[in-house]
Amino acid sequence: MNLKGLLIVPNISLIHQIYNDFYDYSSLNGWLVENHVHKIFSGQEKITDKNLVLSTWQSLMNIKSKDYFSQFDFVIVDECHGIKGKELSAILEKCTNAPYRIGLTGTTGNNKANINTIIGLTGSMNKLNSTKELVEKKQVADFNIKCLILKYDEETRNTLKKYKYPDEVKWIVMNQKRNIFIKNLAISMKNNSLLLFNFIDHGKLLFNLIKESKHLKDRNVYLIYGGVVGEERERIRNIIETEENSIILASVQTTSTGVSIKNLHNIIFCNGTKSSIRLLQSIGRAIRLHDSKEKATIIDIVDDLSYKSHKNFSLIHFIERIKIYNEQEFDYRLINIPFECK
Repeated sequence: MNLKGLLIVPNISLIHQIYNDFYDYSSLNGWLVENHVHKIFSGQEKITDKNLVLSTWQSLMNIKSKDYFSQFDFVIVDECHGIKGKELSAILEKCTNAPYRIGLTGTTGNNKANINTIIGLTGSMNKLNSTKELVEKKQVADFNIKCLILKYDEETRNTLKKYKYPDEVKWIVMNQKRNIFIKNLAISMKNNSLLLFNFIDHGKLLFNLIKESKHLKDRNVYLIYGGVVGEERERIRNIIETEENSIILASVQTTSTGVSIKNLHNIIFCNGTKSSIRLLQSIGRAIRLHDSKEKATIIDIVDDLSYKSHKNFSLIHFIERIKIYNEQEFDYRLINIPFECK
């Protein structure tokens, strides 16, 4: 059976990662990846006679012709929780000649409408294992979560109690003492560590702080965000697999979903989230099996700026994360840290 298929991934990093994985998988059977797989991303030709098209949904969304999508006999969507987006849904609706559809994800979220959209476009849902079950089966690495709750001084909490969400976030990520705390934490951790940030300016600030530290010694530090081209991201990923004590700073947008670094031991969440999908996807980066890894460590940094009955946004988001940790039966520990900003 000579079928033509479309494999859709959420970002350019996964284009290069999966293409290279195909090389590894076919190293013994003589299957030539370059003869069978065509990559589509920014600036690449979209027309090919190869059997498999590997593309981001962003590269496909502006193709108006339904005839283009009618060529595919099957569609595979990696990280299919993204189907809830109208762009990806529209692409799948155009694949009218593809009776074979597979969606893969570790996190669907709890929104019923989103789940129904995924089912409608890819088929019935089969839940194979929870993260806890995979740990018990030793198919992923065990891990523990340390929630470092920064208990800010009363004067700071009183000052910030009327801040709206954007103002609170800006204050947190630009707080010099907090950033120095993250820098010292990253340098103190052994083995390869990943720091996930939400804002590019914050990531660059932390990168420079760590790079300039006199305590860094001979450790390598890498920065990944949207401005780093896909080939360079893949090069960094491959380098880290061979190193023992690197520090990687990466944006959540480029790295929390799908990107696989087996030789990763620690993750630090530089900013909190209340999204179950983003949280579980981020944790998934640390639990790939590796010979050097007995147990991964997840650091969840929490900013407690509550004042009397008022709870700040960061703390409210952390309460949502705790609910997720409990639902998933994750092992976590709360550690209060007095944090003076005066």
